[in-house]
Amino acid sequence: MHRPPKVFGIGFHKTATSSLANALYVLGYNVCGYFGNDDPEIAQTALPTAYDLADRFDAAQDMPWPVLYKELDARYPGSKFVLTVRPTEKWIKSVVKHFKQHHIDSHIWIYGVPTALGYEQVYIDRYERHNREVQDYFRDRPDDLLVMDITKGAGWAELCPFLGSPIPDVPFPLQNSADQKSSQLLQRGTRFLQYQLEKRILPASKENHMPRTVTAAFARDILHFHYAGFADIMTAVQRLTDAQFLAVMPGTGRSVQQLLKTQIELERAGLAALTGQPAGADPVELAHVDDAVILWTNLRFAWRAYLANADDDLVNRRLPGQTEYVWEMVMHLFNEGSARQAQLRLLLESFNEQLPQPDFLQFFHEAHRWSPGRVMAGVRQRLGAIVPA
Repeated sequence: MHRPPKVFGIGFHKTATSSLANALYVLGYNVCGYFGNDDPEIAQTALPTAYDLADRFDAAQDMPWPVLYKELDARYPGSKFVLTVRPTEKWIKSVVKHFKQHHIDSHIWIYGVPTALGYEQVYIDRYERHNREVQDYFRDRPDDLLVMDITKGAGWAELCPFLGSPIPDVPFPLQNSADQKSSQLLQRGTRFLQYQLEKRILPASKENHMPRTVTAAFARDILHFHYAGFADIMTAVQRLTDAQFLAVMPGTGRSVQQLLKTQIELERAGLAALTGQPAGADPVELAHVDDAVILWTNLRFAWRAYLANADDDLVNRRLPGQTEYVWEMVMHLFNEGSARQAQLRLLLESFNEQLPQPDFLQFFHEAHRWSPGRVMAGVRQRLGAIVPA
């Protein structure tokens, strides 16, 4: 099965790593973040933990991933590495402000000291040495390393060609901006759908636990299928925000919720997102709506409502790559050496091609604990095909 190469963000913390993570989410990656901050044994546990996590995620960033780049490069050949950077003086100021005098176990391993305040030059030396060493390491492999200063405007134009991904029709998710809120909603939506899949559609047992990478892949397919419509709503709301007014019925935040609900309903009906003021409404200054807190809170709830039935699309819609994901499920459920795997794969491909509304997950909801022979019999029965045993 073809999978895009893994992506590792190897820039130190406070170099717009959150923006990179959110951008990767928008592009469809399942992203792992930091780990081990409070682990006094991090020097011994970091590498095996990183391998375990990297096996289950498409991408990873934040600490301690950057200091493991050589080991990750050796274990996952063909991976892409993104070094996020920012001017040193701004970086150390942000680090000190964020970490202050907190004792952090992983920093003892990375920097040799447990805290930033009072050890600024130690942190600066380690940060600059890391950036030099990474670029020296990849000097003869320019296709494997991208150096990005997101704080100076680097974004989709640099990241997407490097990863071989089309540039999405949404703004790059900069930290602490409305665009970041959009990608954070996308991230939360992925997790919400993945939870629904694992709980409702793909119930797992101790004997046959579905890999989370599989359910995450399905969730991302559905989410991106819906995301174009939701992005229209985000654009409409941001346009209203930029204009510094929001047309709502006079009164409380409930009117904001009603406006968002109306936008959702219009979008689900295939109409343009609501950008004007409802009949009979009075314009209300955005400052009178708690500095948009109510707006974003209700938008988050609206997003959840928008996705409430989205997992049904796994059953009711033909999604790109569906056969591949189901095949990955089959490979996990049955032994690698099964003599019937080739036949089963052909059956599944035929299953996907011949049925206008594939019932893959309905079938596996029933069959994920069956033997390979019973699964093949079930597929044959649905196809009406005769396949030699």
